[in-house]
Amino acid sequence: MDNFFLDDRDPIFGLIMLISIILLVSILSYIWGVFSKKNERQSLENFIKKFDTLDALSTEHRQLLASPQIDIPTLGILASSFVKSGDFERAIEIYLIALSKASGGVQREFILTNLGIVYFKAGFLGRAEEVFLQALKLRPRNKEALTHLTVIYERLKRFNEALEVLDALREQDAEVYAQSQFERAQIIANDANTPFNKKIAKISKLNFKGAGRFCMELFIKNKEPMEGFDRFPPIEQAIDLIYDFPAAVNTQDAEYNALFYALGRSDQKPQSASKIFEINALMAMKDAGFEDAGLSFSYTCAKCKSSVGLFSHRCPVCYELGSMEIRAQISEKTGEIGQTF
Repeated sequence: MDNFFLDDRDPIFGLIMLISIILLVSILSYIWGVFSKKNERQSLENFIKKFDTLDALSTEHRQLLASPQIDIPTLGILASSFVKSGDFERAIEIYLIALSKASGGVQREFILTNLGIVYFKAGFLGRAEEVFLQALKLRPRNKEALTHLTVIYERLKRFNEALEVLDALREQDAEVYAQSQFERAQIIANDANTPFNKKIAKISKLNFKGAGRFCMELFIKNKEPMEGFDRFPPIEQAIDLIYDFPAAVNTQDAEYNALFYALGRSDQKPQSASKIFEINALMAMKDAGFEDAGLSFSYTCAKCKSSVGLFSHRCPVCYELGSMEIRAQISEKTGEIGQTF
C-alpha cells in the first residue's frame, strides 16, 4: 500500500505534474478562446449596428445578400460596382453585410479598409476615421488605411494627428518627407499665437513643392501687402494667383513682367519671349491693339491626370501632394475676379 503513493522526487511524479499543467493550460486557453471569439463577435455586431443606419437596400435585397449562397467575393464585386457608379449608400450597406459574414481577421481587415474608403469618398470623414482605426486594430501596418487617415486628419485640420500617422508610414519606409513638411506648414499657418511675419519666416524654411505658393496664399488670405513678399514661386506655380492682381509684382522676373505687360499692368516691354505660349499670345494681341482676351485656368494632376476647376495642394482624386499643374487657356476677358484656392 505504501508503494501506491509517489514521492515528489520520483520522475514519474514530475511527468504527471507536467502533463497536468499542459492539460490545464490547454483547457484554459480553449475557454479563453471561446469567450474571446464570443466577445469579438459581439463587438463586431455592435460595430455593424452602429453604422448600419441607411435604408438604401430593400428588406428583400438584404435577405438575399445575407444568405449563405452569396459569398464575400461576390459582395465585394457588387459593392465596387456601386462605388464606381457613385451609389455610396448601397455600397456601404453591402460592405456591412459582407463584414457580418467575415470569419477571419484578414477578411475583416480587407472589408473594413474598403468600407472606410467608401465613407471617405462619400464625405463621411468621421465614420471613415472610425472604420480605418478598426482596420488598423487588426493590422497596424495597413498602408491604405494610414494613407487615408493622413488626408482625413488634414481635411479636419487635425494636423498633429496627421503627422503621427505619417510617422507610422515612415516606419514602413514610405516616402513622407514632403508631406510631413506640408503638415508642419499647416500647423504654423493655423497657429493663432504666432505673428504673421514669424509664420512666413518659419514656413519659408520648410521644403515641399508649392511652399512659395503656400506663403503667397497666406499673404492673400490675410490681406497683407504683396510688397512685403519676397518668395515668389516660378510663374507656372502661381500664374492663376497673380493674374487678378490689380498691380504688377515681381517685375524683375522676366516671366512675371511678361504676364503683367500682356495684361497692361506693366510698361516694361519684355526683351524676349515668354516660355508660356498663352502669355506670348496675349502680348501679341495686346501689341496688335486687341485687348479683349484674357486667361482662364484649370488644374490637372500629373499623377492621375484628373482635371478639376479649383487649385489644391493635394489632388482631390488620388490625394497626391504637389501634383496639381496649372493649365492656362486663352479666353474672353471678364470683369470677374476668381479665387483659386
